[in-house]
Amino acid sequence: MLTMEKELLVGSITKVSDNKIHLPKEIMEELNLSEGKSVLVIYKPTIRRIILVPITNGVAKLILSLRDLPEAISEVTSILVESEIKTLYTTGMCYRKGSCVWEGFIDLSKTKTDLEELKKRLSLVEDVFEVRIDHY
Repeated sequence: MLTMEKELLVGSITKVSDNKIHLPKEIMEELNLSEGKSVLVIYKPTIRRIILVPITNGVAKLILSLRDLPEAISEVTSILVESEIKTLYTTGMCYRKGSCVWEGFIDLSKTKTDLEELKKRLSLVEDVFEVRIDHY
């Protein structure tokens, strides 16, 4: 039998009760979650999935309109690393040639970079048309 640390996926079936979802004790312990800790809930409507990410504080959603996904994201990632901003979850897609979007939730808890400064730096990336940052 595989242990939890060797498995790629861990699943369980639970019920919704009073608009609350009970997570198994093993998962709560693995994620170091306890009463009062914060969790970022990400809902992906296109595939009807929920992702839970344990967080401390200081989370923002970064939305970029791009001309070319791989080219721009390489530079965007470098800016985030230089700014000591950790990505919690990212996704991106191109609707058609020259029209792409990249969205990510970022952890602001360890950065000293001002969000307006970050927005300005990201706007200078060649293939970026628009930058939006929503602070949570």
